[in-house]
Amino acid sequence: MKKIAVFTVLPMLSAAFVVAGAAGPAGATVGKGSCPTPTKADVARAAADTVDEPARGSDDALDGVRVKYIPKGFLAGQVRVEPKQYAYQWLGQGYTPDKYRNLWVRITCDPSLVKLADLRKPSFDSGEFVKSKKGKVGGRTVLVRIPHKEFREFRDVAWVERKGVVVTVTVSQPLFADLDKIVKGIRVK
Repeated sequence: MKKIAVFTVLPMLSAAFVVAGAAGPAGATVGKGSCPTPTKADVARAAADTVDEPARGSDDALDGVRVKYIPKGFLAGQVRVEPKQYAYQWLGQGYTPDKYRNLWVRITCDPSLVKLADLRKPSFDSGEFVKSKKGKVGGRTVLVRIPHKEFREFRDVAWVERKGVVVTVTVSQPLFADLDKIVKGIRVK
């Protein structure tokens, strides 16, 4: 699998990931009101750019997050850790946007993010929600990113799970019909 090719398809997301530190201490416990943080093992895997083959499942992709519905057909996956984000990306076959199967679930930890309108601030860079519209997906009130012409192959939605905890889901075009079910099944502990 060509790891570099995977991320050239997603230029609106970070093309390079900096492991400068997690949103909280590595291996921190997750409790009500806290934000899920990566384990020490996940920080090391992200730093090494390790690919999971096969991809992780619904209970073990992100510590503190359950992704109840993951469409079938993902061959690999990767955990990502950035200063304020903890993410997992499920990868399928093909490297062109019209055939590429991609599911990306990100948790952003930032105490300044309290309501949906906060996600429109330029400082919230997880999916660029400056240009977005409010909507309902999977029974949740979300912001749906309005894509640039060249990025219409992807759909991004985000919501504030609780104060300081934001969930962003990105899917590629082959998974548009699954977005409702994916969002409905996400649980943050």
